[in-house]
Amino acid sequence: MSIKNKLSSSLLKKSDSYNHYKNKSEKLSKDLEQELKKLKKEFETYKRNNDKINESNNYLLNNLFTDYELKPKGALKYMQDLYIDLLDFYVNICEKHDLKYWLDYGNLLGAVRHGGFIPWDDDVDIGMMRTECIKFNEIIDMEVKNYGLDDIISISKRRSIGNNRSLGFTQITIRENGSLYAGLDIFPCDYIINPTEDTEKQFKKAKKDYFKNLDDGMKKQEVIDIFYNELGCSYDKQEFFLPSVEGEAGTRAYPLKIFKTDKVFPLKTIKYGKKYYSCPNDTKYYLTELFGNDYMKIPPTIRHHTRIPHLKNQVGYEENFKRFSERLKAVNNQF
Repeated sequence: MSIKNKLSSSLLKKSDSYNHYKNKSEKLSKDLEQELKKLKKEFETYKRNNDKINESNNYLLNNLFTDYELKPKGALKYMQDLYIDLLDFYVNICEKHDLKYWLDYGNLLGAVRHGGFIPWDDDVDIGMMRTECIKFNEIIDMEVKNYGLDDIISISKRRSIGNNRSLGFTQITIRENGSLYAGLDIFPCDYIINPTEDTEKQFKKAKKDYFKNLDDGMKKQEVIDIFYNELGCSYDKQEFFLPSVEGEAGTRAYPLKIFKTDKVFPLKTIKYGKKYYSCPNDTKYYLTELFGNDYMKIPPTIRHHTRIPHLKNQVGYEENFKRFSERLKAVNNQF
């Protein structure tokens, strides 16, 4: 320490005001340290209690939703019933044209874990290989019109979701007066020739390019061709395949999964409610890849839509559900 600094330190120590504020500062620091320890202890106690409550609630929900036969009612029941009618129409069209599909995502999980819909679920997700999906898109508009359902069913092969973004997967919807009564999403899947450790990174880049090209006005097939070239995909059967770029694969919600073809095909059937539908051959493998090893447990947090609360505000929504179901049932009975 220099002579100047030594002198300053000596003078400060002799200063009553300096010592007063120094002592006051040291006391305040000790008080804050004690308060911090107290708050930390209280937080740890709160966290332990909260974890116990969450664990208890999750245990109860798992028992209720997996060990008891709970049935929906009200708007949710009407919606799920209509979804089955819409699903049956879709399946009838696929069988008519010899197209293969499978229950996917939450619907496959619901079939395995609950024997039907996940209790709070209000949508239907379908998987198809790209070639099957292309053929389906070529005939579905005609079939909807042929069966006289074009006044209630809309087919969207590309739709805006705001912020200049578009979705490219096919969606079969029943809407009226701005309200969505049912929406069946069809996600294509693509064979990939040589997946590597870098495939997910390449997929995310290709996904950005896909949406940019689509939003810039390029034709859908041109956009898919670019994606296939970037990622090394193929229309011919390969050892592996991955979910479509059009869906949520490669996002924070759904990390990209690459499936073994021989674990999924040949497809088999699974009971969903009172009927049987196509599903992957090895459902345990498929669901583990999608949701992890604990897929049979109810997760601590769930994703859900806001369709039911919206519909409950519509006058006469029950009659609308019944009317749509009757129309679909009448058509399905023709197959």
